[in-house]
Amino acid sequence: MKHMIGVVMAAVVLGGCSGSQVHVESMLDHPPKILEDSLYEETQSHLDAVERRYLNREISYAEYLRQKAEWEDYYQQQTEHRAGIVDGNLQEGR
Repeated sequence: MKHMIGVVMAAVVLGGCSGSQVHVESMLDHPPKILEDSLYEETQSHLDAVERRYLNREISYAEYLRQKAEWEDYYQQQTEHRAGIVDGNLQEGR
């Protein structure tokens, strides 16, 4: 009897784990809005736009590199600022 209960429990655990894997994969492919980093999304959309302008020959390569560096620097500064707020080194209003 104890063996039968053990087998049933193992089947339930294994069945539950494989069923939740589909949910986890779905969450990774389509994360909820609360898990998305709005700063990253904004920066990435601007970087994509700059790249698109370069590929469409609207700006020179030097201009592309300059604008790309500006957006990357902006993102780095903002992430450092956020980290400072989280660490308690900065106040949010500054």
